[in-house]
Amino acid sequence: MGSVIRTWLITRNRWQTALLLFAAGALRAPGFAPYHVWPVIFISLPILYWLLSSSNNYRQAMWRGFYFGYGHAIAGTWWIANALLVDADKFAWLFPFSVLGLSAVMALWFVVLALSIHALRSRMSIVVFATLWVLVELARSFGMFGFPWNLLGYMGLASLAFAQMAALVGTYGLSFMLVLLGLLPVLWLGVVSRRQKILFTALCISVICACYGYGIARLQTPMAYTETLLRVVQPNIAQSIKGSKQGQQVAIETLARLSTQPSARVPDVTIWPETAYPFTVRIAENQSLPSVKRLITGAVRAEGRGPSIQLWNSIIGLNTDGDVLTSYDKHQLVPFGEFVPLRSVLPLDKITP
Repeated sequence: MGSVIRTWLITRNRWQTALLLFAAGALRAPGFAPYHVWPVIFISLPILYWLLSSSNNYRQAMWRGFYFGYGHAIAGTWWIANALLVDADKFAWLFPFSVLGLSAVMALWFVVLALSIHALRSRMSIVVFATLWVLVELARSFGMFGFPWNLLGYMGLASLAFAQMAALVGTYGLSFMLVLLGLLPVLWLGVVSRRQKILFTALCISVICACYGYGIARLQTPMAYTETLLRVVQPNIAQSIKGSKQGQQVAIETLARLSTQPSARVPDVTIWPETAYPFTVRIAENQSLPSVKRLITGAVRAEGRGPSIQLWNSIIGLNTDGDVLTSYDKHQLVPFGEFVPLRSVLPLDKITP
């Protein structure tokens, strides 16, 4: 059975193979939130494994990795382009370039994976494959173009108990386990002995059961609560008016109303979301605040003025007088949304005001 499936896959012509890989990559998307159809990995990953491990040369491996990555990127991140429609007059023309072009850039990471697999084809196994997968996920999460979206480990959120393993092994550890799990069909349809199949499957089941046991125990462990009372505010300001004078006024009124609603006890800390504070924050100046004890909010923080001004997307803590007690600047910015990589070369503006 396994040899029949593998033979059928590797004997498709170039365009049939491209469509198969594109579909296999796109099939990963429903495995993430909000759908959590994680069993798609039992189809998607084996197809990728068989077709990459049977590549005849580096050029063929490169294109096969690209087809899979392109399908995955389009199906999993097309919605990012909706941000271009907020200021449609200025950015709507970029919509197809974002969906098709940015997805092509993201697919290059799967090219790296494919070339690595081809280079190690003589030593290829599902463990080697899983290791290379995680290394590529790590590489694409950092640096100027760092974009750690839709890492396979995020599928672990389909089960809150299983997701607790992230406390021990992190997202990349979950990715490693899910790749091994998803490649079980490769093992069962492969040429290894029945004893090896049973032993490896039993090991996987034991590890999964242990993960669930740890997660259930962790979720049932009583938490030690503090006496600090938090109020979390979601103003829900329309994106189309954010950054305008109208949006500023709406934000002031909405945040003040929600933050000062009566309650049995005055909250010790009020929390606003990312860039909710409708003014630019300067550390040396008092900020205008509703009457709250302490505020933690996302805000645009500035240093300098005029041509030398520098801006950060920050989280800041303020006291009742509006003094900034502490701040933290976001360091992994979204390419093209919060900064333009290689701006001296690319004649583009970022899409946020």
